[in-house]
Amino acid sequence: MGVCEIFIPFFQDENQTVKSFVDALAGSRFDDARAYISKPYADVFDLDELSDYFSENKVCVSAAVAFRKAPRNCLTKSILMREKDRDSVIHLHMVREPDSFGNWKIYGIDKE
Repeated sequence: MGVCEIFIPFFQDENQTVKSFVDALAGSRFDDARAYISKPYADVFDLDELSDYFSENKVCVSAAVAFRKAPRNCLTKSILMREKDRDSVIHLHMVREPDSFGNWKIYGIDKE
C-alpha cells in the first residue's frame, strides 16, 4: 500500500505538508513527522499509532478540499483513506506556523 501521487509546485503549500507528514508516518520516520506538527501540540499525537494506521491503509491526499476557518491562519485538509473493506476520511486541522519545513503545521486529526 502506498501514497497516491499528487503534484504540488511549491513545498510550502498545505497539500505538500499533508503529503510529507503522511509519507513520514507511513515510513515510520517520526522525527520527520514531528516537523509537521505544531509545536504546542507536539506531545498530543501518538505517532506509533498513527504510523500503524497510515502504513496499513492506502492514502489518497486530496488537493481539492480545504476548509478555511476563522482566524484566517487556520484550515482543515481532508484525505481519503482506502481501507480494506471501506473508505474513510481523515481531517487534518492546520495552523499557519512558518518555518524551514513549510508554512503549515498540523494541530489536530479527526477520523470521519
